[in-house]
Amino acid sequence: MNSPNYFSFLMKLPIFVDKMSKKVTKWQLLVLLLLLVVGLVAAGTILYRRSVANTLEELKQADSLVDLAARELTAYDYSKAYKDITDAQSIYDNHSDTKGLTNCYIKLATTYNGIGLWDESWKCLEKAAPTVNLLKPKYRYYFYYAKLEYFVDYKKDYASAERTIHQSIENDKFLKSKDYILSDLSNLAEVYINEGKYAESSRILDDLSVHSDKFFYTQLAYCRMLIAKRREPSDSIYKKAGECLLQSVRFNQLDMQIAALETMIDVDSARNDQSSFIKHYVRYSALRDSLNGATATSRINQVKEKAKIDQERSKMKSEVRTQRLLLVFILFVALSVASITLLLYYRARERKKIVELEAAQLADKLKRNELEKELSHLRMEQEKKKLEKSQQDNMSMSLQLAMVDNDKQQKSLRFFDEQFHLIDNEFCRNLEKTYPDISKSEERLVCLIKAGLDAHEIMSVLNISSSGLYKLRYRLRKRLGLRNENLERYIKNMEG
Repeated sequence: MNSPNYFSFLMKLPIFVDKMSKKVTKWQLLVLLLLLVVGLVAAGTILYRRSVANTLEELKQADSLVDLAARELTAYDYSKAYKDITDAQSIYDNHSDTKGLTNCYIKLATTYNGIGLWDESWKCLEKAAPTVNLLKPKYRYYFYYAKLEYFVDYKKDYASAERTIHQSIENDKFLKSKDYILSDLSNLAEVYINEGKYAESSRILDDLSVHSDKFFYTQLAYCRMLIAKRREPSDSIYKKAGECLLQSVRFNQLDMQIAALETMIDVDSARNDQSSFIKHYVRYSALRDSLNGATATSRINQVKEKAKIDQERSKMKSEVRTQRLLLVFILFVALSVASITLLLYYRARERKKIVELEAAQLADKLKRNELEKELSHLRMEQEKKKLEKSQQDNMSMSLQLAMVDNDKQQKSLRFFDEQFHLIDNEFCRNLEKTYPDISKSEERLVCLIKAGLDAHEIMSVLNISSSGLYKLRYRLRKRLGLRNENLERYIKNMEG
């Protein structure tokens, strides 16, 4: 699909969805949604199984690399062992495999011990220590052995080495093979020798002498050589060194061969045996060069750089694979969202029509209510105006009658008070309550103004002159607390 057609399809997509929503029923949309969900679950299951299969395959590959590294360490090929361990470590790290990582740290510590990088070895052992109990006893044995090498060959801390061996022996009890215990006992004999405990060491060596066919018998020969170097004459030392050399050659243990040849060279030098010295020294030099720590360290530094590159490549491949799986998942999610959106659109359109009808009905009802309220308010206003007009007419008529029929002013005013209290008793009570100090003449003036009488009519009713009315108005304004307000407007706005 080229770009113009693609954008044209996107522009027509809303129209297509609208047409489909008019033709497709709700049940058809539900069936479509169900099919998409089933497809999504099936695809997710397939992807999950494929991911699990890939994970198991990669972890199996990592386990094979660790086993290969163990064989390479036995053959003193530290460079290859380091590369295989770091490759396995990268795989374990990608899958967060704690056991695998712990095993790699132990193998790395053994590698660093072999090339003399003791600080790096101890760092690896510290990383492995918190999770070493997760491993099987067989793999825990190599952890204790690496610690033993560190304490004996580097720290010369024989007390810590002895504690480590006893811990390893406790671990060996969970193994069905006794070879691990016998191997640890042979190592314990060497520690006893370095501590000067020759009697304890000799007892162990005597007990283990019957196992001459085992690989750890070389350790026994090596221990007897150490004892001889400390306590026996040169002939016995030479003999024990020769036995150690034969056993180390038998089991291809180069470090023991070098130790035996070094002892034999010392004896040859003391005897002044030139031919034997040269023969043993040449052999010793060749073996020593093969285990030269500086060369192995240099090669490991090169392997480190290559391992970093390989690790980055492995991460990139893993990221690409993850992105592909994520893309497939997003496509299925998009299809599900599209179907759900279509269903929601259909339901929303129907709901919108119902809401619009209900809103129109409600608007009509509210409009009718407003009109009824307004009509009722107008009626109340008209009734109120009629009542006020009637009250004013009655008051005016009563006053006129009072002025015509009552010649005496006192009777006229009394009649006025009775009539006004009768007409608007509530207003008079509120006025007297609000202004308790108001005088009777001021109250009459308020009532006359409230009734709508003009100044001439008020002067006639109260029988006062214009100056008297002015003074009465002045006192009333002061009583009501008015300054610039209009007196008539203020009184007419008073509530009855």
